[in-house]
Amino acid sequence: MTPKKTDQSAKPDPAHKATEDSVADPEQLVDVVTSDLSPDVHLGIDDGDSGVKTDAGESLVQNDELEILQHQLNDLKEQHLRARAEVENIRKRSDAEVSNIRKFALEGFVRELLMVKDSLEMAQNVDFESKTTDKEILENMVEGINLTVKQIETVFDRFAIQEVLPELGDKLDPELHQAMGMEETSDFNANEICKVVQKGYSLNGRLLRPAMVMVAREVQDS
Repeated sequence: MTPKKTDQSAKPDPAHKATEDSVADPEQLVDVVTSDLSPDVHLGIDDGDSGVKTDAGESLVQNDELEILQHQLNDLKEQHLRARAEVENIRKRSDAEVSNIRKFALEGFVRELLMVKDSLEMAQNVDFESKTTDKEILENMVEGINLTVKQIETVFDRFAIQEVLPELGDKLDPELHQAMGMEETSDFNANEICKVVQKGYSLNGRLLRPAMVMVAREVQDS
């Protein structure tokens, strides 16, 4: 017996038919696909309004950032102005202090010298027409002079003023001594100090005035 051939194409496939129907209706296809997706999945379909909302949000953010930067810039400008004003005030105070130092640097020294001047004026006002003898007058004057010299020495010690007084026979030191001339003598060797004409003085180790001296030289035969 010959088996009967069945016509497979004659019977329509339900799945095939559903596919064809779905292709024929795109809206139904979208509904079928989206029904199986998670609610968080976005297909990229834009309704046309989201772009406008995004641009507005970005504009608001940019405006906020610009306002913050503007506030920061204003703060920096104010700090800069305050710093400049403070520097200017410091400069003015420094100039005033330097000016005062120059004006009143000798204030303490002069105050100490006032006592010396008072002693000299007292010696100057000695009454020579009194009944005291000349010897008493001279003794009083010498006593006043000695007192005045002691006062001056006290002032010098207080302000670190030292005498430059070389010993006879010392070598001439150009840093401290100034030779006024040369003197022939057999008591000292050549280039040794044989006489002090005037004392020198230094202030805090800095030479104010050199000592004026005479320098010995060998006696030359006639």
